[in-house]
Amino acid sequence: MKEKTMFYYELMKLKGYEFIADESMIDVIPNKSHKKKRISKKWNKKYGITAVPSQEKRIMGDKIFAHPKLIEELKQRTFV
Repeated sequence: MKEKTMFYYELMKLKGYEFIADESMIDVIPNKSHKKKRISKKWNKKYGITAVPSQEKRIMGDKIFAHPKLIEELKQRTFV
C-alpha cells in the first residue's frame, strides 16, 4: 500500500509545477460581526480583525502560488 501512496507535493513537483510561497495570501475575518454593514464597519474598528492563512492556491502556468503554511500542509497530504 505504501508504494501506491504518493505525497501531493511530490506529485505536483514531478508534473513540473513550482511551488512559490506568498505571505500575502491571507483571509481577513472580523472578530465580531453584525448583519448591518454600517454596524459591522464600526465593530471591525472597535473589536478588530484576524488574519488567517488562505486555504486556496492559485495556479498560473507551471507555478503554484500559496501561503507557506498551506504548502507545508500539502507536503504532508497523501494522494492515492
